[in-house]
Amino acid sequence: MHAIRNSLNLPLWRLAAGLGLWLALLLGFALLPLRFDIPAVFLALFALAPALLVRLGLSTLTIVQEAVLYQWILRWEFPAACLCLSGLIWDTGWLSGLYVLPWLAICFAIALLGGLRLLRQGFEAWEEVCIHFGLIFVAVGGIWLLISRLGLNPIDFGPAIVFLTAVHFHFAGFAACLIIGLSGRLFVFQDRWVQKLYRAVVWGSILGIPLLALGITFSATLEVLAAGVFAASLLVWSVLILTWGLPQIRSGLAKALLSVASVSILWSMFWALLYAVATYLNLVWVSIPQMGWRHGLFNVLGFALPALLAFALEKPEPRLASKVLPWSQLRGRDFIGPNFFQRIGAVPEQFAPGFAQPTGLIADFASYARPDFEPDLLPLAIQDFYQQTAAYSLRVTPDWQPGFGWVGRLFRMGMDRIGQMALPIQSEQREELIQSQILAIDDSLDGRQGVRAWVRTYQQTQQVAYAAAYSQHLSNGQTYMNIAFPLPGCQMSSILRLDLIPALSYDPALSLSSLPDAAGKLGDQGVYLVFKGLSVRLPINETIRVWTPDQLESWPTEIWPDTTVLAQHDMWICGLLCLRLYYTIYPKKKLSENQVSPAIQVDSSIQQTEPEWYNLA
Repeated sequence: MHAIRNSLNLPLWRLAAGLGLWLALLLGFALLPLRFDIPAVFLALFALAPALLVRLGLSTLTIVQEAVLYQWILRWEFPAACLCLSGLIWDTGWLSGLYVLPWLAICFAIALLGGLRLLRQGFEAWEEVCIHFGLIFVAVGGIWLLISRLGLNPIDFGPAIVFLTAVHFHFAGFAACLIIGLSGRLFVFQDRWVQKLYRAVVWGSILGIPLLALGITFSATLEVLAAGVFAASLLVWSVLILTWGLPQIRSGLAKALLSVASVSILWSMFWALLYAVATYLNLVWVSIPQMGWRHGLFNVLGFALPALLAFALEKPEPRLASKVLPWSQLRGRDFIGPNFFQRIGAVPEQFAPGFAQPTGLIADFASYARPDFEPDLLPLAIQDFYQQTAAYSLRVTPDWQPGFGWVGRLFRMGMDRIGQMALPIQSEQREELIQSQILAIDDSLDGRQGVRAWVRTYQQTQQVAYAAAYSQHLSNGQTYMNIAFPLPGCQMSSILRLDLIPALSYDPALSLSSLPDAAGKLGDQGVYLVFKGLSVRLPINETIRVWTPDQLESWPTEIWPDTTVLAQHDMWICGLLCLRLYYTIYPKKKLSENQVSPAIQVDSSIQQTEPEWYNLA
C-alpha cells in the first residue's frame, strides 16, 4: 500500500472519496424508490467518470506550462463531481441541469487544457496528440450530459441515446484516447512498423469516436464503418500492449491491470460492433439495456478503470519537453526590416560597460559538445564560418518543389511588406548576393543569454532576407541553437539540434535540424510561433546540412574557387518538402567570378533566372 501511495499522483483521500461516492450512489439507486427514463445501469456506469475516472486520468499527466489552469481543475473537480452525481438522482429538468453545470465548466477547462497543449506541442508526437484529443472530447460529453439532464431531445433521439452520447465521449472519447496516448509512450522507440501500427491506432481512435457519434445520429452505414474502425483500432492496441507494451512496464500491479484491460476491451468491442451491424440490418440482436451489461460494464470496469489506474501507477515519460522553453522577448510592431534591432534599442553602444562585439553565430562550438557530438571533429572551415560569420558572404539558389512555387510567391509578397523572412523565389542575380551582419544584442531586452543578431540582406535591393536573434539553451544535457525571428506582435522561434553526419571525407559534416533525432527522441527542437504567454508548435520543420566542397561529389549550383562552405536548407510543411535552398559561402572580398571550382561537379538543372515581378519589387 505504501508503494502504491508513493506511485500514484493522486491523493488517497480523493481515490477513497471517489469510490465511496460512487458506491453510495449505487446504494441509492438500489434502495430508494427512484424512477428513471434511462436504464439504471447506464447511470451507474457513467457516474464513475466524474466520481473517479476523470481525476484518475488527469493524474497521469505532467503539466508545467499550463500549471495554473491544471491546478484550478484539480481544485474544483471534486465539488463539481459531487454536484454532478446529485443531478443524476433528480428527474430531468432545469434543477438537474443546474446541478451538472459546474461539471460542464470542468469539462470545458479540461478541453482548454488539451487545446493549449495541442497548440504548443503540435502534431509531432502522435501519442501526445491522442492525449490532447481525449482532453478535448470530454467537453463534448459535458455538453451532451447537460442536454440530457435538461430533458431536451434534439433530432428525436430519445432520452437513452442523448445520455449515451454523453457516456460515449466520457469513456470512448476521454478515457480511451488517454489510455491509447499513454500507451504510445511505450512504443515510440520500437521498430518502425510497430510505430506505423500505433499511428493507425491513433488516427482510428481520433476519427472513429466522432464518426461513430455522427453515424448514430445520421447514418447507419457510417455507424457500422466507424464502429469497425474504432473496434479494429482497439484490437490492434490490445495486441501492441500485450506484445510490446507489457515488457516495458516495471510495476507488477500495473502489468496485471493492463493485461485485464487489453482482454476486456476485446469483449466490449465485440458487442459494440455487433450492435452496429444489427442496427444497420434493422435487426435487434441485443437490446440497449443488455448493451449496458455486456458492453458498458466491461468497457468501464474492465478496460477504462484498470488501464488508467495502471498508467497512474507507471506514468511513462513523454518524448516532448514539458518545461517552459527560453523564448526571446523581442517582437515587432508593423515592419521589421534590416535595422529592426537598432530601432528598438536592442543593440548596446559600442563603449558600454561589458560590451563585446560578437563575430559569429556561435561564440564557442565547444558549448554544444555532448557524448555523441564532438564539434572538434568538424572541418575547420565549418567551425570558422559559425564562429566568424561576419567575415563571410553567401549566395543562395532556391529550388521550390512542384506545387509549392505559387505558395512561395504569395509568401514572398506578404513577407516583403513585413520586412522579414523574404525567401528567394528564383536564384538571385550575382550582384544581389546576400550580405551578412552580426550585431550584439542586449540580453536584458531579449531575455536569453549570449544573444547576437544575424541580419542578412540582398546586396542590390538591401531588402532583408532574415533578421534573427541567435542564442542557445541547455536542456537535459543537450545544447540547442535557439533562433528567434521577430514578427509583428509575435516571433517565430526555431529550436535546432546539432548532429554530425557522414561525408565523403574522413571529417563529418554538420546537421542542424528541428526533426527528431535518429532514435526518435523529440527533445526541445521544433518551429514555434510565440506570443506573449502562448507558444504554438507549427507543422513546419527544417534541416540545414553543412559541408566543405571536398566532402561532396556534386553540387547543383555554381561553385567559385574561394568557396569554403556549402549548405543545403530543407523546409517541410505538414511533412511535405516544400523548399530546398542551396548556399555557397565564401570569405568576403575574396570571390573570384571567372571560373567554376573544379573541386566538384556542377549540376545545372536548376533554373537561375528571376521572374519579372521580382525586379519590380
